[in-house]
Amino acid sequence: EILIGRKAGETIFIKTDGTDLTYREDGDICLAGTFGEIMLIERYLMRGWRQEADIDLMDMLFVPLAKGGPFTGSFHGNGSVIRNLRVDMEELSQSDPETPLSITGFFRWVNGTVENLVVESGSVKTNSQAAGLVGHLMGGMLKNCTNGADVTAAVGDCAGGIVALAY
Repeated sequence: EILIGRKAGETIFIKTDGTDLTYREDGDICLAGTFGEIMLIERYLMRGWRQEADIDLMDMLFVPLAKGGPFTGSFHGNGSVIRNLRVDMEELSQSDPETPLSITGFFRWVNGTVENLVVESGSVKTNSQAAGLVGHLMGGMLKNCTNGADVTAAVGDCAGGIVALAY
C-alpha cells in the first residue's frame, strides 16, 4: 500500500500490486476519493465506483474518462462534487496526437449507469459533441446528475450541459 493524501488531517491508502496502482474497495464497489482514484476509472471501466469526497481538479487539463471505449460499469457521486473540471480536446491533442478532437465530457462514452454525479464548475471544449458530464450516452442511464461547467462545441455540432449525444 502507498499512502496518498486526500485533504488536510486525513489520509487514505491505495493498493498496489507491486507495479501498478489499483483501487480500494468497499465490498464489490471501488472507492474514489482523490484525483488519482478518479483516474483509475479509465483502467477499470466495467467496475462499480462510488465517489467518497469532493474532488477539486484545480483547472488542470483533464483527460476524459472512457476515452478508448465505453464506461459500462456504474458510478455514484454519493453527494460529493467535482470542481474545476477543464477539458480542452484541442489542447489534449497537441500533447497526444492520438487523442480525438470530438466527443467529450467528464466521461467520453457511457453505456453503464451514472448517478448523482455533480460537476460543480469548470469548462469543456471540443470540435463536436461536448457536454459537462457525458459526451456520448450509448444506451446507458444517467440519474439525478447536474452540471455547472461551461460547455463549448463548434458551430453546428452537438453541445449539452449533461449529455451531448444520446441514443
